[in-house]
Amino acid sequence: DEAIYIFDKFVIKFLFDESWVQEKVQRANILLPLVPEIEGVKKNFFRYKYVEGDVYSRAVTPTDFEKFLNWCRSNLWVTIKEVSTKQFQDVCHDFYFNKTIQRIKKIMDLYSIKDKEDIINEEKIPPVMSLINKIDFNWLTKAKQNKIHGDLILENIIRTPSGHKLLDWRQNFGGLLKAGDMYYDLAKLNHNLTVNHDIIDQNLFIIEDKGNSIVCDIFRKENLVECQKVLFNFINKEKLDSEKVRILTALVWLNMSPLHHHPFNLFLYYFGKLNLW
Repeated sequence: DEAIYIFDKFVIKFLFDESWVQEKVQRANILLPLVPEIEGVKKNFFRYKYVEGDVYSRAVTPTDFEKFLNWCRSNLWVTIKEVSTKQFQDVCHDFYFNKTIQRIKKIMDLYSIKDKEDIINEEKIPPVMSLINKIDFNWLTKAKQNKIHGDLILENIIRTPSGHKLLDWRQNFGGLLKAGDMYYDLAKLNHNLTVNHDIIDQNLFIIEDKGNSIVCDIFRKENLVECQKVLFNFINKEKLDSEKVRILTALVWLNMSPLHHHPFNLFLYYFGKLNLW
């Protein structure tokens, strides 16, 4: 549904949905100067300045990642109120519960998966809807309104000589342009420190259906394992709820599963189910 064209001094993005272009541009203006400056918009295309630097997934170190998180806390995750507290909780509920149910149904329909007890990595895991129903969504969706990126993964971060720039920001959060849940950004980071593009591109993950059991596993880079420790140290230092981050990370994997190629989509489904359990 989208494409990217990279030139010497600018980048052009194409999105199939023209309304997403308008929302991306509006959000860019809200997120400036954390994102590149938009130079032009026309129907399904928008253009922004090329940013010199390194893709963060290949440049991150635990020490620099701690600085990045503190930078986000000061510059990105700032309070911004767009709707009432009740309305925001309703938005979060739709985003975390309703969308998850839709995506789970989509992957199940795609592979005729029955919602049953599975043995995953020698562990008996209850049906996925049983797991979803164990989540206290009233607790999970009580969130403060902050500016967020919405797809905060290392591949969407450029480390520049003077700091960081954020790319490919989400067009909205449940329809909201200004506000979002910073726990979603934290969960996206946590997801990406485990499930990294370079690892997937090299097929360094395992998903095997042995008939009566599932095996799923993934290789990880040592520096990203260390960065994950930095992430949870930051969460604890800021007196945030690490359990929310872990649950949302598992929901992210379940949500992503029908959107990706085979067999990575099945890995995401069973890995998400295992981690939610």
